[in-house]
Amino acid sequence: MKKIILSLLISTLFINNGNAVTLYQALNDTYKNNTQLNAERENINAAEEDINISKADYMPSLSLSGSKSFENTNEITTQSGQIQVLMM
Repeated sequence: MKKIILSLLISTLFINNGNAVTLYQALNDTYKNNTQLNAERENINAAEEDINISKADYMPSLSLSGSKSFENTNEITTQSGQIQVLMM
């Protein structure tokens, strides 16, 4: 009888331990699932993108265009191209 009670007690301790969550896991889950924190994180990301867009105005830009045509009537070949560098 003592062995049965002891084995039930030990098995109960091991079964309950399987559902335990550490403090780190609980805080991590709360941090990931908190809607207010997620909204503020998105606001920070949007503000950082706005900063990057503002910085891009001070960077040089490069624009390339070109065309090529071939006319076989009198063996005339025409090529043209354009490179434009804008410094702002």
